[in-house]
Amino acid sequence: MRHELTDHLHESAILARRFGEVFGAGELAEYLALVHDVGKGCCAWQDGLLQRAEPEGKPVGI
Repeated sequence: MRHELTDHLHESAILARRFGEVFGAGELAEYLALVHDVGKGCCAWQDGLLQRAEPEGKPVGI
């Protein structure tokens, strides 16, 4: 199911901060959650998503 990247990153950051605060690393965990999908913006990954993952249910392959 598709959802907006900004929503995904924001929700991930909230959870990561909460988990990281237990170790005194909430801010770092939040930042890392915000950037954890940066590689998925590359054209090869997006092509795999649109051509294999979504229509065929296969892994992106990158």
